[in-house]
Amino acid sequence: MKPNANFFMKLRTKYLLSLFFVFAITWSSVKFFTFNAGQKDRDQQDRLFKKQINDGQINLNELFHFGECLIKEAGQKIVQLRKMSNFKVEHKEKDNSVVTKADFESHTILTETLKNKFPTLKINSEENDQKNSKFDLKFYMSKCDNYKAKSDDLIKSTLEINVWIDPLDATQEYSQNLVEYVTVMFCIAQIGIPKAGIIHNPFTNRTVSSFFEKPKKDGLTKPVNQKKVIVSRSHAEKVNEIIGDKIKNAIIIPAGGSGYKTLSLLDNKSDLYLHSSKIYKWDLCAPNAILNNMGGKLTQRNGKPVDYSNAEEKTRSVDGIIASLHFYDYFFEIFKL
Repeated sequence: MKPNANFFMKLRTKYLLSLFFVFAITWSSVKFFTFNAGQKDRDQQDRLFKKQINDGQINLNELFHFGECLIKEAGQKIVQLRKMSNFKVEHKEKDNSVVTKADFESHTILTETLKNKFPTLKINSEENDQKNSKFDLKFYMSKCDNYKAKSDDLIKSTLEINVWIDPLDATQEYSQNLVEYVTVMFCIAQIGIPKAGIIHNPFTNRTVSSFFEKPKKDGLTKPVNQKKVIVSRSHAEKVNEIIGDKIKNAIIIPAGGSGYKTLSLLDNKSDLYLHSSKIYKWDLCAPNAILNNMGGKLTQRNGKPVDYSNAEEKTRSVDGIIASLHFYDYFFEIFKL
């Protein structure tokens, strides 16, 4: 009796399918165990890297990423509160300056989340801590605590680092609905020197930042065209007296908020930011860091740099500043004290 050809064809098909099935199982097993081994190696590397920065050290790249995320979240809250029908303005007891609920809400978002993430970090903010039972820490941690550490991240001792925050710059203008002047600012200072800064306008959704960059010089020494000087809206008259005829035909630009004025310098809409009266360090740290990193300069009117080294300096103001992106030396010789 002759073997059936169909029988052998079916047998060969079953044999090939069995071989394929065995190969597929073997290949999947190898891939699974290889992936798990690789994942364990990666997890171990992450644990080792994190262990290296746990003892009195801080990952500044992570801090900067976390800060930028938080000021954008705080910015959303500022915009939301300004649109509310029951928006109201209050005044601080110590100096009668304007303050709003948005100042405190932004402060809480920034400081409480930073404290939770970096418990030993020194934080300086314009506002004082407020009890807020509705503050959702988990929400902001889930939004911003997502940085992936890298082997070349900048790690420093926490003893060297201060953070300076202005939770709502230009509160006066904010209360008047002049929201183009409003910014939220975040700054990292190392041994008193501003090294990284973020300025965020929540109403235009514009963010300018700079992180530990080397200054770039452009070689410019003197404005070619009419000099544009940006000054505080509340002190414009006094600054006009200081300028007098020291700069002929100067264009004076009154504006609110040190963050906005710094953006004006960066956009080349003004050549000089001149402030004649006291100004606090939370207003200056982020602008100072960004201008320094971009080749500009911001100092006190006597030419001394502003020191951001410790919390005791928090309430001390600076008696006037000179700041410029391109022409600091030129303007300093004219307006120095």
